[in-house]
Amino acid sequence: MKYIHIWQEDNDYGKLEPLTDEMVKKVEDDLGIKLPHPYIQLLKQQNGGYLIFNAHPKDVPTSWAPDHVNVNHLFGIGMGTEKGILDSSYLIQEWDLPENIVLISGDGHAWIALDYRNTKSEPFLMCCAEGENKGMIEDDYLDEVLQELSTSKNKDVKEFALYSLEQLQNRIHK
Repeated sequence: MKYIHIWQEDNDYGKLEPLTDEMVKKVEDDLGIKLPHPYIQLLKQQNGGYLIFNAHPKDVPTSWAPDHVNVNHLFGIGMGTEKGILDSSYLIQEWDLPENIVLISGDGHAWIALDYRNTKSEPFLMCCAEGENKGMIEDDYLDEVLQELSTSKNKDVKEFALYSLEQLQNRIHK
Protein backbone atom coordinates (compact mmCIF):
# COMPACT_ATOMS: atom_id res chain seq x y z
CA MET A 1 0.00 0.00 0.00
CA LYS A 2 1.26 3.46 -0.86
CA TYR A 3 0.83 5.77 2.12
CA ILE A 4 -0.72 9.08 1.21
CA HIS A 5 -0.69 12.25 3.24
CA ILE A 6 -4.07 12.36 5.01
CA TRP A 7 -3.41 14.76 7.88
CA GLN A 8 -4.87 18.26 8.22
CA GLU A 9 -1.82 20.49 8.37
CA ASP A 10 -3.59 23.49 9.91
CA ASN A 11 -5.06 21.62 12.89
CA ASP A 12 -2.80 20.52 15.75
CA TYR A 13 -5.59 19.15 17.96
CA GLY A 14 -4.78 15.55 18.93
CA LYS A 15 -1.28 15.75 17.47
CA LEU A 16 1.23 14.10 19.84
CA GLU A 17 5.03 13.99 20.04
CA PRO A 18 6.77 12.31 17.07
CA LEU A 19 6.44 8.53 17.12
CA THR A 20 9.55 6.39 17.56
CA ASP A 21 10.14 2.67 17.10
CA GLU A 22 10.78 2.44 20.85
CA MET A 23 7.33 3.91 21.58
CA VAL A 24 5.68 1.39 19.23
CA LYS A 25 7.54 -1.52 20.85
CA LYS A 26 6.60 -0.37 24.36
CA VAL A 27 2.90 -0.02 23.47
CA GLU A 28 2.79 -3.38 21.69
CA ASP A 29 4.53 -5.06 24.64
CA ASP A 30 2.28 -3.34 27.21
CA LEU A 31 -0.92 -4.22 25.32
CA GLY A 32 0.24 -7.67 24.18
CA ILE A 33 -0.73 -6.98 20.57
CA LYS A 34 0.82 -6.11 17.22
CA LEU A 35 -0.35 -2.80 15.74
CA PRO A 36 -1.14 -2.77 11.99
CA HIS A 37 1.77 -1.60 9.85
CA PRO A 38 -0.36 1.01 7.99
CA TYR A 39 -1.37 2.59 11.31
CA ILE A 40 2.26 2.82 12.45
CA GLN A 41 3.32 4.30 9.10
CA LEU A 42 0.64 6.99 9.32
CA LEU A 43 1.60 7.83 12.90
CA LYS A 44 5.21 8.20 11.81
CA GLN A 45 4.03 10.88 9.36
CA GLN A 46 2.13 12.59 12.18
CA ASN A 47 1.34 11.09 15.56
CA GLY A 48 -2.42 11.56 15.71
CA GLY A 49 -4.72 14.37 14.70
CA TYR A 50 -7.46 15.32 12.28
CA LEU A 51 -7.71 13.90 8.78
CA ILE A 52 -8.29 15.59 5.44
CA PHE A 53 -10.55 12.68 4.46
CA ASN A 54 -13.31 12.00 6.99
CA ALA A 55 -15.59 9.27 5.70
CA HIS A 56 -15.45 5.55 4.95
CA PRO A 57 -18.25 4.51 2.56
CA LYS A 58 -20.69 1.84 3.80
CA ASP A 59 -23.66 0.11 2.21
CA VAL A 60 -25.45 -0.06 5.56
CA PRO A 61 -26.78 3.07 7.31
CA THR A 62 -25.00 3.97 10.54
CA SER A 63 -25.68 6.45 13.31
CA TRP A 64 -23.26 8.77 11.50
CA ALA A 65 -24.90 8.83 8.07
CA PRO A 66 -26.87 6.72 5.61
CA ASP A 67 -23.81 5.95 3.49
CA HIS A 68 -20.61 6.24 5.52
CA VAL A 69 -18.81 5.92 8.83
CA ASN A 70 -17.24 9.12 10.16
CA VAL A 71 -13.46 8.85 10.61
CA ASN A 72 -12.36 12.47 11.05
CA HIS A 73 -9.35 11.85 13.30
CA LEU A 74 -6.97 9.17 14.49
CA PHE A 75 -5.57 8.79 17.99
CA GLY A 76 -1.81 8.72 18.19
CA ILE A 77 0.48 7.05 20.71
CA GLY A 78 1.45 9.28 23.60
CA MET A 79 3.89 8.76 26.43
CA GLY A 80 3.19 12.07 28.19
CA THR A 81 -0.04 13.48 29.59
CA GLU A 82 -1.85 12.82 26.30
CA LYS A 83 -2.02 9.04 25.85
CA GLY A 84 -3.88 8.55 22.56
CA ILE A 85 -4.63 4.84 22.12
CA LEU A 86 -3.25 4.16 25.60
CA ASP A 87 -6.47 5.71 26.96
CA SER A 88 -8.41 2.79 25.41
CA SER A 89 -8.80 0.77 28.62
CA TYR A 90 -10.19 3.79 30.49
CA LEU A 91 -12.55 4.71 27.63
CA ILE A 92 -13.69 1.09 27.20
CA GLN A 93 -14.70 1.00 30.86
CA GLU A 94 -16.20 4.52 30.81
CA TRP A 95 -18.36 3.88 27.73
CA ASP A 96 -19.08 0.17 28.39
CA LEU A 97 -17.38 -1.01 25.21
CA PRO A 98 -16.18 -4.54 24.44
CA GLU A 99 -12.85 -5.65 25.93
CA ASN A 100 -9.78 -6.46 23.82
CA ILE A 101 -10.14 -3.58 21.40
CA VAL A 102 -7.88 -0.57 20.83
CA LEU A 103 -9.72 2.67 20.13
CA ILE A 104 -8.19 4.64 17.26
CA SER A 105 -10.92 7.23 16.72
CA GLY A 106 -14.08 8.38 18.43
CA ASP A 107 -15.89 10.91 20.56
CA GLY A 108 -17.98 9.06 23.14
CA HIS A 109 -21.01 8.58 20.91
CA ALA A 110 -19.22 6.55 18.27
CA TRP A 111 -15.87 4.76 18.10
CA ILE A 112 -13.57 3.12 15.57
CA ALA A 113 -11.42 0.37 17.09
CA LEU A 114 -8.91 -2.28 16.18
CA ASP A 115 -10.58 -5.56 17.15
CA TYR A 116 -8.18 -7.87 19.01
CA ARG A 117 -10.84 -10.14 20.52
CA ASN A 118 -9.86 -13.08 18.30
CA THR A 119 -6.29 -12.20 17.34
CA LYS A 120 -3.13 -10.52 18.61
CA SER A 121 -2.16 -9.21 15.16
CA GLU A 122 -3.86 -8.19 11.90
CA PRO A 123 -7.07 -6.94 13.56
CA PHE A 124 -10.26 -6.08 11.73
CA LEU A 125 -11.79 -2.67 12.30
CA MET A 126 -14.82 -2.39 14.52
CA CYS A 127 -17.37 0.43 14.72
CA CYS A 128 -19.21 0.99 17.99
CA ALA A 129 -22.00 3.53 18.20
CA GLU A 130 -24.11 4.67 21.11
CA GLY A 131 -27.54 3.07 21.02
CA GLU A 132 -26.53 0.49 18.41
CA ASN A 133 -25.44 -3.10 18.62
CA LYS A 134 -22.36 -3.52 20.86
CA GLY A 135 -20.09 -3.65 17.87
CA MET A 136 -20.77 -3.60 14.20
CA ILE A 137 -17.93 -5.79 13.00
CA GLU A 138 -16.23 -4.64 9.86
CA ASP A 139 -14.63 -7.14 7.57
CA ASP A 140 -12.07 -4.59 6.51
CA TYR A 141 -8.48 -4.20 7.57
CA LEU A 142 -7.16 -0.72 8.29
CA ASP A 143 -5.17 -0.47 5.06
CA GLU A 144 -8.30 -1.23 3.00
CA VAL A 145 -10.29 1.43 4.85
CA LEU A 146 -7.54 4.02 4.41
CA GLN A 147 -7.56 3.44 0.66
CA GLU A 148 -11.33 4.09 0.57
CA LEU A 149 -11.44 7.26 2.68
CA SER A 150 -13.22 10.20 1.11
CA THR A 151 -14.71 13.51 2.18
CA SER A 152 -18.34 13.38 3.24
CA LYS A 153 -20.74 15.95 1.89
CA ASN A 154 -23.12 16.96 4.66
CA LYS A 155 -26.38 17.84 2.90
CA ASP A 156 -27.50 19.89 5.91
CA VAL A 157 -24.63 22.34 5.52
CA LYS A 158 -25.28 25.15 3.08
CA GLU A 159 -22.55 26.33 0.77
CA PHE A 160 -21.32 29.84 1.52
CA ALA A 161 -19.71 32.11 -1.00
CA LEU A 162 -16.32 33.59 -0.21
CA TYR A 163 -16.25 37.37 -0.03
CA SER A 164 -13.40 39.83 0.00
CA LEU A 165 -13.02 42.09 3.03
CA GLU A 166 -14.42 45.00 1.00
CA GLN A 167 -17.47 42.95 -0.05
CA LEU A 168 -18.11 41.92 3.55
CA GLN A 169 -17.82 45.48 4.81
CA ASN A 170 -20.27 46.65 2.12
CA ARG A 171 -22.76 43.93 3.12
CA ILE A 172 -22.44 44.79 6.83
CA HIS A 173 -22.98 48.51 6.26
CA LYS A 174 -26.08 48.13 4.05
